[in-house]
Amino acid sequence: MKRNEKIPFLKALLCVAKADSDTDITELSYYQTLGVEIGLGSDEVSNIQSAVLSGKETLEENLDQIEERSTKLQLLYQMMILACADGVIGEAEYQGIKGAADHLNVEEDKVKEIVELVKETEALKKKREQILESV
Repeated sequence: MKRNEKIPFLKALLCVAKADSDTDITELSYYQTLGVEIGLGSDEVSNIQSAVLSGKETLEENLDQIEERSTKLQLLYQMMILACADGVIGEAEYQGIKGAADHLNVEEDKVKEIVELVKETEALKKKREQILESV
């Protein structure tokens, strides 16, 4: 991911997470970890989070800054993973992700593939927890 896409990527991700007006600690923890994993400092991630949660950022203005197809697809995947972090994908979150996919001009078949990937990922996560008795 290009450096100039990292900040709008994180902002767009959090815009969808707050769509259901219930951004919980699990979602925020995942978000912060991801921000550091993509190469941003924890202070920078916290500043981005504050800006988005204060309502100063819109999803569309951040999506418009993402040009690389691979970044668009990764964003949709991470949006779905983040939406699952609290155990439930709310209707507002789902509509936000669907709207993001439309705005990014990602074809519906690709979005369905990403949804299936997330379902498989979540199923494997649950299986791992059961096998390792960490439920």
